[in-house]
Amino acid sequence: MKHKKALILLLIVFLIGTMGCGTPKSESYSRTGFFFDTVISITIYHSDSQLAKNALFDCFELCKHYESLFSRTMENSDIWKINNAAGETVAVNRETYSLLQTALYYSELTDGQIDATIAPVAEAWNFSQNNEENASHIIPDHETLKELLKHVDYHNIILSEKD
Repeated sequence: MKHKKALILLLIVFLIGTMGCGTPKSESYSRTGFFFDTVISITIYHSDSQLAKNALFDCFELCKHYESLFSRTMENSDIWKINNAAGETVAVNRETYSLLQTALYYSELTDGQIDATIAPVAEAWNFSQNNEENASHIIPDHETLKELLKHVDYHNIILSEKD
């Protein structure tokens, strides 16, 4: 019995010590792109290079897809169409509709502290500029903010499903 316990203990130590042997080592695979008005870098660690490369490709395809729907700066995206429709009804992809539903949910939940319509005010600060000429952000004066805030109100987003 004494030897049996020692043998089991040795077997466990041997198994733990050899678990990593023969297992392919994970390597990193990275890709960088520009989506959503920012640089995106994705790194995947995996032992199968083809699987990792396919996953990176799929990630960037999703970025392209969502940018084509949600970008406010990419002409003809759903959000761009909404922002340039002058209040007219715009038909959107179901994913855009779902995103807008979620945005409205959080706007209601926070009593407007989160508001998807904040772009006019955010643009006044010039946060998107990333060069030395525009390194200092503009602080809009009270009157400018007052005027811009007239265009910020999540209650103005009206969703309706068309059958």
